[in-house]
Amino acid sequence: MRDPLFGNKVAAAILVVLLLAVGLPVIVTTFAELAAHLGTHHDEEAPYPGGVVYFPGTLEVSAETEAEPVVDLGTLMASADAERGARGAAICSSCHSFDKGGPNGTGPHLWDVVGREVASVPGFSYSSAMSGLGGDWTYEKLDALLENSQGYIPGTQMAQKIRKADKRADILAYLGSLSDDPVPFPEPAPVEPPAGEEVVPEEDTAESEAAESAADTVESRPALPGEAVLPEDQRNDPGDEGYPGDESHAQSDYRSSDPDGEDTSGTAEDGGEGLPNAEAAQTAEEQAGNPGGQQ
Repeated sequence: MRDPLFGNKVAAAILVVLLLAVGLPVIVTTFAELAAHLGTHHDEEAPYPGGVVYFPGTLEVSAETEAEPVVDLGTLMASADAERGARGAAICSSCHSFDKGGPNGTGPHLWDVVGREVASVPGFSYSSAMSGLGGDWTYEKLDALLENSQGYIPGTQMAQKIRKADKRADILAYLGSLSDDPVPFPEPAPVEPPAGEEVVPEEDTAESEAAESAADTVESRPALPGEAVLPEDQRNDPGDEGYPGDESHAQSDYRSSDPDGEDTSGTAEDGGEGLPNAEAAQTAEEQAGNPGGQQ
């Protein structure tokens, strides 16, 4: 009797053979590459024991570089938008009311909150932590409360964290508007020059400019008694040496004995050869010492 599953068995055997023929080389190659990769890593020496290196100096520099610049509250509030702050303060409406004469909720009403004494709303039960803060609600205190309420007043039941300083400034501008007599915003801090630069007063600058101008001015005066004065016709005459700094004359050691060109024979005092000054002087001395031409 013929096996009814014989055809299936044959087909399965063929598929297994094909899978082995195709997949076995891939499997072998994969394992070989993996073994080579692991062997290479084992052969290499780890540059640092443990494989982890900590450079505290580098981390500190990175932290300083990424630190955001600190802007004072007065400068932020100078450009704050109360309408934008009203939208940001909507998250507080579940606990507070903003209307004049509004009721208290989980928190006290916020009408006229800026400049109001801390923990002073009648009929509201404050926590001991809030009551112990004391003083009045200034923009600075409210800013610290909005940034991290439980960090600013440990033990308070209010939980609020608004990290962005410009968003807090908008909310503070809105809270400041909730009053018949709003409290003025804090003044912006004066702009300080960058480190290493010195602010020079305008008076000092004017004095230094006047001193520089005076230094550049060349004063002239009449000659004092006993001082030599050149005649007018010689004051601008460069002579044989040229003007000081004239390279065309400075580089030449030749001095003409006939600067006016009156000696047409070309002999003059230099013996007619146009000798340099030193040679002409030596020749003149020899002639003076030996008038008869004796050797």
